[in-house]
Amino acid sequence: MNISISRFFQTAFALVGLIAVSCTHGNRNQSDVFTAPQVEYSQDSVSPAVIQDFSLPSSSGETLSIANEVAKHKLTIIDFWASWCGPCMKEMPMMKNLYDTFEKQGLGIVGISLDTEKDKWLTALQTMGMSWTNLSDMKGWESDIARFYEVSSIPYTMVVDSNGTIVAGGLRGESLRLYIEKHINK
Repeated sequence: MNISISRFFQTAFALVGLIAVSCTHGNRNQSDVFTAPQVEYSQDSVSPAVIQDFSLPSSSGETLSIANEVAKHKLTIIDFWASWCGPCMKEMPMMKNLYDTFEKQGLGIVGISLDTEKDKWLTALQTMGMSWTNLSDMKGWESDIARFYEVSSIPYTMVVDSNGTIVAGGLRGESLRLYIEKHINK
């Protein structure tokens, strides 16, 4: 059975939800409350989705492949965010702590920014101490990658294994930390 990634997430996310504040695209303003999906996948659930490889410019200007970045780590958090998004910036100290705590155990983070202004993106990276891989095409909500994964609110995370299999999605804060703590050494 061929399930698109978006349909896979829509089906899975219909089962589990969390009220959260995020920055959204569309008719909602940036402080709306919405149902943010959180899901952890198991071997018994729907056939696992695998991220499609893509390449984007990094903060240093080098074009990087997501498949190559993911293959370097046991688990990788793919974090859709933007410097103008208050909830995203509020999450960054926790993300930095998570990265600093679990990097040596095999955790990677790939930030995918929905910024449109490179100077603001780079300033946020430096100010927040985001030393992990960060990518952006500077297209904001029109980013081909954000559109492909139907990202309509940020921050939004996916956790993938070294093969690119999506093992969790929509986790934030303590839920994300607990997931990483539980699965990083498996």
